Amino acid sequence: MIMGLGAPGDKWKHNYELLSKWFWCIVPDNRGAGLSDKPEAESYTTEQMADDIIGIMDALDIKKAHVMGVSMGGAIAQQVALKVPDRVLSLILTSTFASVSPAFKKALNLICELKEDWEIY
Repeated sequence: MIMGLGAPGDKWKHNYELLSKWFWCIVPDNRGAGLSDKPEAESYTTEQMADDIIGIMDALDIKKAHVMGVSMGGAIAQQVALKVPDRVLSLILTSTFASVSPAFKKALNLICELKEDWEIY
């Protein structure tokens, strides 16, 4: 279960509680989100994060899996399916995208720039 931009994996809590009755559910934090490492980089790509997911599958010896993603997590899930199609039993995508338009990229960059000035109380 792959979460969207900036959100921790535990946002899947309600889904996980239900689905874990039938499936072994893994809800990692994406690179830079939640309790994960935050490697120094200008940005992280969905391709890099797909490699992270595949690495988790390898570490847990998961040969095949149903892969679910929401928003950016869906874009990561699509990259997983492109990289290792033989390991994806099904792909469940919600509120996601296959590519990012230049206008959307510009908006994300602006958000990142503004975030530096935000204060959390």
